[in-house]
Amino acid sequence: MDEEINNAPSAGWSDEPSHMTPRGFPICSECGNSTRNQSELVCAPCRNRTRLILTAEDCRWLREIGIAR
Repeated sequence: MDEEINNAPSAGWSDEPSHMTPRGFPICSECGNSTRNQSELVCAPCRNRTRLILTAEDCRWLREIGIAR
């Protein structure tokens, strides 16, 4: 029975993105960063609405003033 499950067509590599980090932490469904908590699907900054979203212009300006992001 186990061999049938392991040899199923869907048991191999998939092009779907992983929803876990290599250490087994869930990836936040809003920002894509690690939640750093095994039991949460959304990270604390996204959950508390405190995540700072930077535009391309913001990133360029930060690099210009020496704060590489």
